[in-house]
Amino acid sequence: MYDFIDIDLHNKILDKCKDLNITAYMFYIGAFSILLSKFSGNEDIVIGVPVIGRDSMYLNTIGMFVNTIAFRSIVNRRGKYKNGLPQ
Repeated sequence: MYDFIDIDLHNKILDKCKDLNITAYMFYIGAFSILLSKFSGNEDIVIGVPVIGRDSMYLNTIGMFVNTIAFRSIVNRRGKYKNGLPQ
């Protein structure tokens, strides 16, 4: 298993993200959705992503404030990548 992405490949991905007007994070979530779709055989994929749950006013508060956002993707295996991005 690889634990890094070649810098040339990453730069190509960043260029593609600029063309699609998306962040690299959304690109990788979309790619992961496509991978899960291929492994599971399902076209409807939901990925839970943790997000910080505190404002700047509460940054010094002790405790764990984590919420989860569900990214849902309907993966069309015969479609284009940009059609498979989470909504």
